[in-house]
Formats: sequence, C-alpha cells, structure tokens
Amino acid sequence: MVVANATGTWAVTGRPAADDGSGGEGAGGTGGEDGEGSGGGEGSGAVAPGDARGWMTLAQVAEANAIPVAEILAAFDLPAATDPATELRDLELETFSVAALRKWLVERGAP
Repeated sequence: MVVANATGTWAVTGRPAADDGSGGEGAGGTGGEDGEGSGGGEGSGAVAPGDARGWMTLAQVAEANAIPVAEILAAFDLPAATDPATELRDLELETFSVAALRKWLVERGAP
C-alpha cells in the first residue's frame, strides 16, 4: 500500500486518480465514499446508476446515464437554473439526496 500510495496508483478518496481512458473505477474497482466497493471492469468510465457519489457533478451523472440535467432537476424539484457543475453533495435538501438519486436512476432504468 505504501508503494501504491507513493506512486499515485492508490486512491484513498474513492475518486479515480486521473481520467486516462483506462476505465477509472471500472478497471479494478475501488472503495466508495460510503464503504461500498465498485468496479465493473467495463473500461468505459461510465457510472452505473447505483454508483452515483457525492463528489460527482450533476453533469457527470447526467452524461454517464444519458439523461438531460433538466430531467434530474425536475425529478427532484431543484431549481432549473442549478449549475450542472454542482457536486451532488452540495445539493442535499429535503427533496434531494444522493441515495434518492441512486434509487431514481435504478428505477428509471438508466444505462
């Protein structure tokens, strides 16, 4: 672990170290921010519906799931003017949570 951390191949945050096209979390899998493991090995860098994380932006989740940002905003009664670059954790309200977004994405059947 010390060598991996020193060489930058160990991610403590659950975020991919860099987007080098190798697939990020899908390539080998990492622990998520809530202790869940992930990593489908698909190599596409796509986010599975249940893998949305608080550090991700609305735009990242929308793009990964082929959903317009406006549809996510409307589903959770968030203001239409919400910046797509906003991290999900910064949107936590009574009407929105990352867990609720994950559930909605799975139920919606996003790719």
